[in-house]
Amino acid sequence: ADPVVISQSELESFTAGKFDFSFDAYTPDGAEDGLTAIVADRFEVHPKLTSKKQNFDYTIKFDKEVSKNHSNVIFKFTKAGTYYLDNVAIRENAMIKNAKFDSNLANYEYGAYSPGEATFGVDSITEGNQNAFDATIKTVGNADWNIQLKQRGITLEKGKSYKLTYD
Repeated sequence: ADPVVISQSELESFTAGKFDFSFDAYTPDGAEDGLTAIVADRFEVHPKLTSKKQNFDYTIKFDKEVSKNHSNVIFKFTKAGTYYLDNVAIRENAMIKNAKFDSNLANYEYGAYSPGEATFGVDSITEGNQNAFDATIKTVGNADWNIQLKQRGITLEKGKSYKLTYD
């Protein structure tokens, strides 16, 4: 009578904007409508399961920030059977991930390559309580690329214009 629930609470806060919510699921002997997935108590889906592993991918849009206290993902199994769930992910739907550094340095690669020396972190800026990347550079070394902050997996398309600004 009661659903089986798998959940994770207090994820990183979600900024206003779009996110991709995805997971793999199937049921060899359960009900095709036996799963409900909920994100941040706001976005609810009812995937139609089959006996073959499927990827379910949804776009979520938050009009305002969702605090860490309200950021969660819940999976409810409402009908008897065997169910498989894997590869659950919630990712920011943007070319530059975590652009406001709200999730510390998630999605970034950074480093000081010898002979460069630096320390890295995220600091809170007092104006608007926004976050900012902080690099304290002791020495650049013998090449300007020795100190780096980057993201992989960004695909630029020929003929399109892009604008990236720093403050």
